[in-house]
Amino acid sequence: MNELIKLYNNKYSKIEYPKTKTDFYYVYLFLQNKINEYDDDELRKLFEKIEVPKPTTLKELDIYRECVDYINGIRISKTGNKSKNTFNDFYYSYGYHQVYEKYGVLYYYLEGEEN
Repeated sequence: MNELIKLYNNKYSKIEYPKTKTDFYYVYLFLQNKINEYDDDELRKLFEKIEVPKPTTLKELDIYRECVDYINGIRISKTGNKSKNTFNDFYYSYGYHQVYEKYGVLYYYLEGEEN
C-alpha cells in the first residue's frame, strides 16, 4: 500500500498514509475509484497486490464489506446473503453468514457452497 500511495502522490494529488485499519479501508476505496477514473495500469498493478487486513470490530467490518466481496466463497454484501453461481445465471447457492463481536474479537460464521 505504501508504494502505491507514494506513486499516486507523485502522479496525482497528495493523500495521507493510513494510520488505522479504518483509514486503510477508506484509502483503499478512494484509490480503487481513482484508479478506475484515471485508467492507470501502473497503479492498477500495484493495487491488485494489496492484501486487505481482516476487520476486528463491527465498525471496521462495515467498511471492509465495501472493499471485499467474498470471504471463503460466501458473498458478504450489505444487501443480502445470496451468492450467485458464476456458471449458471439461474442458480443461486444460499449462503448464510453471521458476524458478531465478543470480548473485542470479531467472529465469522460462514455456511454455504463456494462459488
